Amino acid sequence: MPDPISDRLRSDLHRTWDDVAAGRLSRAAAADWAADPGRAVDYSGGPEPLQQAWLLLHDLRRAPRDEAAAISGGHHGRDELAARWREQWCAELARYDADPLTWNRAYWSAYLRRTAGAGHHPAPARLAARLVEHGLILDQAVHLLAPGGPAGHLAGVSRAH
Repeated sequence: MPDPISDRLRSDLHRTWDDVAAGRLSRAAAADWAADPGRAVDYSGGPEPLQQAWLLLHDLRRAPRDEAAAISGGHHGRDELAARWREQWCAELARYDADPLTWNRAYWSAYLRRTAGAGHHPAPARLAARLVEHGLILDQAVHLLAPGGPAGHLAGVSRAH
């Protein structure tokens, strides 16, 4: 059954990204739209690809602009960078829509490897256990983190933890 909140969020994101890419909405206005506290609550509970698109709208404010954009105050014609980011997000969203379970498992497995390998999470074994518990990674994915590798200290984490 479709989730009405996710459908609304998806529609809002598509419209906002379309407007920025086409030059109908400035990057600053899009970032302000995304910064609305009520919207933050909505997006924090949505599917990961929607959260990513929402966060990218914040990043557009800080993204480099070409010279014409700087001269015109940042709002002119088609925004090529925004259009490229929008296309990348739409492609990622299509992969998610085709198989959300597989997308989530691939995304969260890669996330776990990156954060644990770089030492960016204070309790990587607990994070791995939570991801397994929520079905976002498989037990086997945790075991693939080879001992001695960048995230080797996670090997052996299972649902029992």
